Amino acid sequence: MKRNQVIAIILVLIFLYDAVDYGVMLYHTLTEKLEPGTTRYFPWQNYIYPSTLLIELLGIAQFILSKYQKSALLRLIILYQLFSYFIYQILLVNKGLFIKVHFDFVSLFYDLAACFKIYVLILLQNRLKPKLIENTDGHTYFDQVGKWNRVLHRLIDTAMLALLIGLYLDSFDDLIRSFIRSENYFASLLGSLLNYQEGVYFPFYFLSTLYYLLSEGIFNTSVGKIIMGNMIVDDEAQKPSVGQRIGRTFSRLIPFDAISFFWPRGWHDRLTDTYVVKAAKKD
Repeated sequence: MKRNQVIAIILVLIFLYDAVDYGVMLYHTLTEKLEPGTTRYFPWQNYIYPSTLLIELLGIAQFILSKYQKSALLRLIILYQLFSYFIYQILLVNKGLFIKVHFDFVSLFYDLAACFKIYVLILLQNRLKPKLIENTDGHTYFDQVGKWNRVLHRLIDTAMLALLIGLYLDSFDDLIRSFIRSENYFASLLGSLLNYQEGVYFPFYFLSTLYYLLSEGIFNTSVGKIIMGNMIVDDEAQKPSVGQRIGRTFSRLIPFDAISFFWPRGWHDRLTDTYVVKAAKKD
């Protein structure tokens, strides 16, 4: 059996497990007996999960029906799921890495599923090739994206971060308070840093840095770039080194970097000698 077929089968099995697990949870929620005079509470966050399941199903179907050539939708939902999983581990399970984790079958399953999806996303991202254009003298060059394309990248990625912060806002606040009260000096210092200060919500910047470290540092992409059909390359149209990709993340911390791409190249591009270009159309 070919590797793509094995990947597709495992992805389907993971999807079926997630769908059944959500269906069981929903059934118990809707059939739970309420005390007289009380109203059934269904958090708005619970509407997000079935939407992600639908996108995951469509992504797997696109991947299989295209004979494993098209993966944009699948890569999009896997990246979202992995970052959401990472936040969940930090905020809800590990409680900031200062409390011992309790393992069970369900948590082990999701840990293994996350590891498999990391492998799949890296594999699919490595298949991407930049779109090359040949000029009149026979030389080829890559198709660097324009500034408004970069604006859309930023808006899409910011919207996804805002969604995830909204999903886990209460847990994030609880974690910060537990850090501040901790007797561990590092935890207390981290809590003070992430706390509200002068109207600036530090968790957004904290999660934004983690998001780009994960998405670009490991997978060389982001949600915005996947949606817009773009990718990151070095000056030789190859995959940038790990140092270049991580450097892009920390360069974003420079004030006003977010609007620097209104000039010919953004600062986090110029400082790391990278380019955002169009990916080949086949994907």
